[in-house]
Amino acid sequence: MLVESGNISEEQLMKAIMTSERKGYRLRDVLYEENLASPYAWLTALTFIARVPFIDLAVWPIPETEALYTIPKYVALRLKALPVLTGKDYVRVVMDDPTVPDVIAELEMHASRKIRPAISYVQDLSTAIRHAYNGRWKEYKWRLIFEDPYTIHKTDSTSFGRN
Repeated sequence: MLVESGNISEEQLMKAIMTSERKGYRLRDVLYEENLASPYAWLTALTFIARVPFIDLAVWPIPETEALYTIPKYVALRLKALPVLTGKDYVRVVMDDPTVPDVIAELEMHASRKIRPAISYVQDLSTAIRHAYNGRWKEYKWRLIFEDPYTIHKTDSTSFGRN
């Protein structure tokens, strides 16, 4: 996807893959370090390749209380994974890299439910995890409505925790 979109050449991608394997780094980190791809280009490619949605935490400022109870704070911080929404048999978890199977497996073990990953900017995610588990969200709760995933309803923050 990065090559097809013209962000980098095939030669640059192959060099980055070899560097990634040699140093044991994530491909994303090598691409950033060598200024081969912007975070936006990487996220666009990853959402396409992994077929996971991108969630902009700036417009999804409050995760469901029930979702936070499914993954302990120390696990969320260590794995950079923020549970934001629960369904009957799943938890939607925003992650920095949803392609790591061991992370998904560990999250499923803690949540005792299937994990439906989403992706977000790493910088936003670290801050969001700290704020979510410390109860420092302000003013509004945004909630995804299951029947129409494109509809977001704003409710008074006083209802937080009383879903």
